[in-house]
Amino acid sequence: MTPLHVRKALRLLGWSSVRLTALCEIPTTAMHLFEKTGHMPGPMSRAPDVDRLAAIRTVLEAAGIEFTDGLKPTVKLRKLEG
Repeated sequence: MTPLHVRKALRLLGWSSVRLTALCEIPTTAMHLFEKTGHMPGPMSRAPDVDRLAAIRTVLEAAGIEFTDGLKPTVKLRKLEG
């Protein structure tokens, strides 16, 4: 997952990165660094911490985002059933 995937997902959902970081319970400074560099910093303490990228992906997928594979990996909203 790249910063571009996250930006596209946020646009599709109409969310801000602030909302995403709150839902993922990760520091906004970590999200800003990821958005700029593609690197997600680890926890500052030695205490166990959740995988921050996995947390972001989980929240986005729960909101209806699909990460697609293929020649040009991207994101899209899942189709509603019914």
